[in-house]
Amino acid sequence: MTLIRLLGKIFAKPLYRFLMRPIKNPIKTQESLLSKIIKINQTTRFGKNHRFQQIKSIRQFQENVIPHSYEYFRPYIESMTKGEANILVKGNPSYWGRTAGSTGTPKLIPITTYSIRNATNGIFRIYLSYIAENPQEHSKFLNGTVCFFHANPALEYINNIPVGFGTGIFGQSSKRQLWSFFVQKSMYSTAHLFKIEDLDQRYRYLTREIVPKNITAFAGVTTFVLSLLEIILRYSRHANSNSKYVKDLFPNCQLLILGGESPKFYEKRLFSLIGKKINYREVYGATEEIIAVQLQETPELTPLLDANFLEFCVPNSEERLLIDQIEKNINYKVIITNYNGLYAYLLGDIVKFISTDPPLLVFSHREGTINMASEKMTVQQINEALTLTNQEYNITIAEYCVVGKFTPKPHYIFIIEYLSEQSSFNKRDYLQSLNQNLKYINPVYRSQLEVVQAMMNPILWIVESGTFFQFEQQNLADGLPMGQHKIQHLSLNTELLQKFSGFIVNEIDLD
Repeated sequence: MTLIRLLGKIFAKPLYRFLMRPIKNPIKTQESLLSKIIKINQTTRFGKNHRFQQIKSIRQFQENVIPHSYEYFRPYIESMTKGEANILVKGNPSYWGRTAGSTGTPKLIPITTYSIRNATNGIFRIYLSYIAENPQEHSKFLNGTVCFFHANPALEYINNIPVGFGTGIFGQSSKRQLWSFFVQKSMYSTAHLFKIEDLDQRYRYLTREIVPKNITAFAGVTTFVLSLLEIILRYSRHANSNSKYVKDLFPNCQLLILGGESPKFYEKRLFSLIGKKINYREVYGATEEIIAVQLQETPELTPLLDANFLEFCVPNSEERLLIDQIEKNINYKVIITNYNGLYAYLLGDIVKFISTDPPLLVFSHREGTINMASEKMTVQQINEALTLTNQEYNITIAEYCVVGKFTPKPHYIFIIEYLSEQSSFNKRDYLQSLNQNLKYINPVYRSQLEVVQAMMNPILWIVESGTFFQFEQQNLADGLPMGQHKIQHLSLNTELLQKFSGFIVNEIDLD
């Protein structure tokens, strides 16, 4: 037993209780956090424009700062990128976070040391809660190495400030924390590999480095972790043909920390790749800030009330609710205020609380939907329909994209890549079942399809094995990180149809 595991077994529970103290009194924590954010940034340009010095309460903050999307902050950020200080945050940010563009054009987000600290605390809470559940068994991952697959932390520099993706920034900055000295031998990150431009060489180097290690946990964006584990397994087979599953390479791996996308949809593919079921915990966050974390085996997420001042708004309502005013089973828009210079910022996410005491939420969907005929189909609904259909046919999807096409009538084209060995099923019946599930999940879609007949039945394109991987490789070759800037699950960009057309192996329609 390593010393770090022994310490983890002894101190996980008391440390976890200590770190969870701010969550015990939600509204007091939120009031204190907002007061600190306002005080620190009251002399910034944004603070002066919105009279931060006069704000003494949450109500006054809500009167002075109304919710806005990114475009409201863009002029301030443009001033910061020109070298001006004290604009959104005191002084200058430590990093610029570049979003992946999942809801549109990539954005630049100021990242401060406070945000990095919040991310660290969030991950520590996950680790400690996991160990505290079963100290004897769950502490075993501390005997080995935690592998952090992260994106590029420095794509470029703006006024000597690095511009990177969120996971890359956190991974890079964590090496500079005081505690990193004590755990550096127990951690492995992929930051240094971005210096290798040739992808084949990069993957071979990664495989050579990582396979000899006793990896007990992997962390990163869900799709990024999946893709790299597939790559490592494939490259390792050149040296050892007996490696059928990830568990053959890393038999002691017991935990995954996954974010960026909900692991639930990828669960079957993930377990199939690893060769066994494995514990995982989810991080719900964005470049803007870490929002919530999964602190138990069940999928509910605990909001980090000491990281963001949170407000919630029912769609189509202007009333801003606090954490002690939310109700269960209602969809809420998320509004955040944090140390990164985002004040009453409309994150673009919809969440639902399944408990109010303590507050526990689940991510519902991003406001971006595919809307062909007032049906407003969400990623969550598509995922649910696919999951039900896949379970019925015992099928596993590698990846998918749904493109909306308006001619000759509005309809969806499902572009799906199945795992290569799964081809012997009735594709037309599968599409029929998928359509039925969509109609059940989204009554407006059913009405528009069957009653109003404003829409056509969907079309299924089955593409070659490895198609989405090839696109991700092209993204990487273009300087974009795999898993962070992949093709969106829902899109109205019909240019994607042309992009996929050369990879179709089967096209099925119901008409």
